Amino acid sequence: MMETQVGKTAAVAVAPEKDEDWYEHGFARVEGSRRRGVFSMPLPYAQTLLKWAGYVTSADLADKLVIDPACGSGNTLLAATQALTTRGRARRWGAERVVQEIEHCIWGLDPDPVACNVTEMRLRRLISQLLPDLPAARRKTMQLHIHQTDSLSLPADARFHLVVTNPPLASTRGVVVSYGGFEAKSPPRDVWLRFLEQSLRLVAYGGTLAIAIPEALLTKASAAPLRAEMLREWSLEHIAHLTGVFRSGPGTVMLLLRRTDPAPEQVVQWERIERLSLKSARDLQSTVGSIHSRGARSERRMEGSIPQASLATSQRAPWRYALIGEERAFVERMNHPDGTLGRAPLGEFVTMGRGAEIGKDAPEPSAQQFAGAAPLLRGIDIEPFLAQRGRAWLPASAFKAPPETWRAPKLLLPRASGRIMAALDTTGAVPVSALITLAAKANDPAPQETLLWLLATLNSRPMRAYLMLTQTAYQLARPAIDLDALRALPIVLGPADARRRLVSLSSELSRHYSLHGNSPDDELQYPIGQRLTATIEREIIALYGLTPTDLEIVERWQP
Repeated sequence: MMETQVGKTAAVAVAPEKDEDWYEHGFARVEGSRRRGVFSMPLPYAQTLLKWAGYVTSADLADKLVIDPACGSGNTLLAATQALTTRGRARRWGAERVVQEIEHCIWGLDPDPVACNVTEMRLRRLISQLLPDLPAARRKTMQLHIHQTDSLSLPADARFHLVVTNPPLASTRGVVVSYGGFEAKSPPRDVWLRFLEQSLRLVAYGGTLAIAIPEALLTKASAAPLRAEMLREWSLEHIAHLTGVFRSGPGTVMLLLRRTDPAPEQVVQWERIERLSLKSARDLQSTVGSIHSRGARSERRMEGSIPQASLATSQRAPWRYALIGEERAFVERMNHPDGTLGRAPLGEFVTMGRGAEIGKDAPEPSAQQFAGAAPLLRGIDIEPFLAQRGRAWLPASAFKAPPETWRAPKLLLPRASGRIMAALDTTGAVPVSALITLAAKANDPAPQETLLWLLATLNSRPMRAYLMLTQTAYQLARPAIDLDALRALPIVLGPADARRRLVSLSSELSRHYSLHGNSPDDELQYPIGQRLTATIEREIIALYGLTPTDLEIVERWQP
């Protein structure tokens, strides 16, 4: 049974970072460094990984080999060296014994000579601070294992007790370090995925892998064999899914894996730290601060536990670490509502596609209407139940398809959004490709009523929570809705009178928002919109037969 806790952190004042990302700051001045994958793991996260792995001052750290096969500026190695030194001092080791342990146990690899030099310089400085009684001559002759080499090209030697690292990132625009000899702009395979494979091979039996990896590990089809291998041959002890670890902005999964056969009762501790925009934070009435953030942010935390055997193991399934127990019961009820009411996938009622493609040489959208211009709809123009009238214009020649093809009424959903919403557009504006379009079937006898009915269903909090759980919960940095999954979305047909009520309420709410907007500052009109929205939600809850426990799940995932 999964245990889940939702909480908020208190505001924390964080001291400014000093030198833990020298390497990254230096490369920030180099052309294309952000595109080339140079992202250091901040020291607090490196310390967290070591803590999970049990590499702490209270443990016996003697003769435990530690390696970071992509050490960069050395934050992981600094954290390990500090823990080892503190442990040695607690055991009354002399300065020489501590240095010998560091020379024997701490290893770092990186193909960049600058990174290796920075790491060794920082390690020597740290050792001189932690061991002031170490003779200066000995400090100068320390033989630290910091080696310039491509770890992917080395034969794996499974002799390390702890591998702690974050892999080099690669984008389609280029790779900074030629891991595996990649010099092309588009490597044939994700570098971080190959790096994860190599890191697994470096761990001795009984040892530990502590790694920060892109969140694509949870959902990417090409990572499915590795996910299955880790569940089959490793004990997974901890998953943390969060944003803000790296300056590049991708969502990150921090994993702790132990190289032992998983016990049948193996339990995985998971946590999710979702950084929220200030607007979303106000929506949640949250005033908390985010630790280790470079700007004012709020965060929503969730945590729980899940049996490792319950994690998805099929070749194309992600690790649905949060989808068990109450959450799974809610999803099942949405998929198979109680009673005799019929249900059908959303794709049976509408045709779906992406918005209009815009040519690469298209001019910037204009804020002024001009002759031959077509109104443009973007994500910022989308509000629940209503698409704002196009506030930007482009010449008709900028679109790959004629603007006239978008004149029919349609529903629009932002494809990438932390807050899923559906809007009705009857203005004939042209949506950009980042929007999903839903148009009634050509043989639909009442297309307007169909769109209004589906508009109410999609905007209800139960349906948004369902989409969040099944589609975007595992993509924190840029949640995206998959078209195939959207086509399979379960829609309850319901009795004819209930459907007519939803159509009427949806029409009234869309008309209300078109006249008055949806601003909480409007003390006269805002309560009317809220009342209509609550009435729609009660109808949806009744149609799907949701229980009070289900409503708690809705509140948790779609507040």
